Amino acid sequence: MKTIRSIAPLASVIAALLTKTSPAQDAAPGGPHAPGEARPPVHVRLDSAHPAATTTPTGFTPAQIEQAYGFDLLASTINGSGQTIAIIDAFGDRYTTSTTNTTIVHHKKKTTITTTTNDATQADWTNFCNQFGLTTTGLRVAYPQGQGGVSTDWVLETALDIEWAHAIAPGANILLVVSINNSISNLLAAVDYAVKAGATVVSMSWGGWESSNEMSEDFHFNHPGVTFVASSGDGGEPTNAGAVLYPAGSPYVLSVGGTQLTNDNGVWSETAWSGSGGGISGYEIMPAYQSGWQQSSTFTNGNYMRSLPDVCYQGGPNPGVSVYVTPYGGWIEVYGTSVGAPQWAALVALSNSDRSPGTGTLDGVAALYEAAAASTTPPYITATFLNDIISGSNGGDLDDAAIKGYDFVTGLGSPVANNLVPALSIYP
Repeated sequence: MKTIRSIAPLASVIAALLTKTSPAQDAAPGGPHAPGEARPPVHVRLDSAHPAATTTPTGFTPAQIEQAYGFDLLASTINGSGQTIAIIDAFGDRYTTSTTNTTIVHHKKKTTITTTTNDATQADWTNFCNQFGLTTTGLRVAYPQGQGGVSTDWVLETALDIEWAHAIAPGANILLVVSINNSISNLLAAVDYAVKAGATVVSMSWGGWESSNEMSEDFHFNHPGVTFVASSGDGGEPTNAGAVLYPAGSPYVLSVGGTQLTNDNGVWSETAWSGSGGGISGYEIMPAYQSGWQQSSTFTNGNYMRSLPDVCYQGGPNPGVSVYVTPYGGWIEVYGTSVGAPQWAALVALSNSDRSPGTGTLDGVAALYEAAAASTTPPYITATFLNDIISGSNGGDLDDAAIKGYDFVTGLGSPVANNLVPALSIYP
């Protein structure tokens, strides 16, 4: 009898698939999704200079992002301590490996393939933390619906979310709540679990198409003292009117669009990323906090409608941000509006940790619009708190351009964190 064993790790399979992706620089997990399902807007930067995985980081580091947005100017005591940031994802950072056993008995060959599911969450978190000098404590993982299958795109999303929320708010507790699959209903159930578990900020780097019944789901995000954050999507201008993503389109959710951040000899600048999702909801009525901010008419079916995004953040590919993902083979450079949602959630956690005892936590999106108009009249944005992005676009129409004031690509702009975090700490 003779036995031959071989193991095929997921990393090598993913690498082979990514090298066949076209166009090379837009190797995007996910793809078209069915009604009632969500996908994560996260992409792998892949070209001849950026292989599928590296042994050291190649994209933006936490220190660079902190410098670009002014987080490094905050007092070290403003670190998110006492707060819980919930990260909501499907499937989780889990992957499979296959072991092939071949047995030869009397010249006859019998082959058996055994598949093992592995959980890389803690290992990826630890590798990221060790690389950038962050504490390895503070992460908790919950599977309230049980563990489902494996998804390579959600693997990437999960690692990105927990690592970068922790990078910006290292003192906060990170609660990763993993939905059994990517159905909107199960993801919303995971949101409910996070709120009951005491999360003060909830990050959702995913979305599905809008639907006529979405208003009946908005209650999931209407909790005093809890801020909900979601990515606006990575498809640029919607091809159909009223085709923005949900839950980003909910008036109770802070919607985050994307920019391309660059550093020219120490000077940071941003332009709108062409993939930044944005536009006008087909179903949600415009909330009071957006009154007067729209750059053009959002009047539909007798009502003014909710528009998005509300704010923006680095999300472009040149470069992206560094993420450690064991199933992909190590360090990956990623981009998409998924990058901004967990970091805006972390910013809110920082602000909550800076609040006076007994004043509770920040509630909802309205405070950001109030801060943006603190010393000016809409549509002009207060530069003290937000960087108004005025170049770039996500489509070919006039309202697809980033302009002075609010727009459908970058919203109110990106954070001036050293001023915005303390300012938000005094809002109700």
